[in-house]
Amino acid sequence: MIIAVFSLSMTAMAASVLAPSGAIGVVTIAGPLVRLTEARMEELAEALLATADEIRAASGGGGYV
Repeated sequence: MIIAVFSLSMTAMAASVLAPSGAIGVVTIAGPLVRLTEARMEELAEALLATADEIRAASGGGGYV
């Protein structure tokens, strides 16, 4: 799952990293709204999920929430 968060002049997106026992971490991309626009987040979504999955695989975890 990707969660997008918008705050005054800043924005961020994150993907959960899961193990069989539950969440073990999160991968986040954050930056100023002028550079990390909604369109740019859509472009980065696949890479964000892939990175979370690589961490999950390296840890022996499960999948996405």
